[in-house]
Amino acid sequence: MRYPNSILIVEDAENIIRDRTQDTFAPNQAVANLLNLSDGLLGDAMHQQIICTFNCDVRSIDAALLRDGRLVIEH
Repeated sequence: MRYPNSILIVEDAENIIRDRTQDTFAPNQAVANLLNLSDGLLGDAMHQQIICTFNCDVRSIDAALLRDGRLVIEH
């Protein structure tokens, strides 16, 4: 592991955190990738934190990211 205990900052993340059910053309794999990084074995091994900034309504964010313990702070 090259950078354990690191923080990944994704600025203007609207396109990668949007609700996957609203994506009619191509499935949004970015949400699944974020969940794998944060919740999966990779996230556990690397102790990585992810910060996403966005300028959209919280209701447009994928429900999986809004579950308890995932989207921790809204400012």
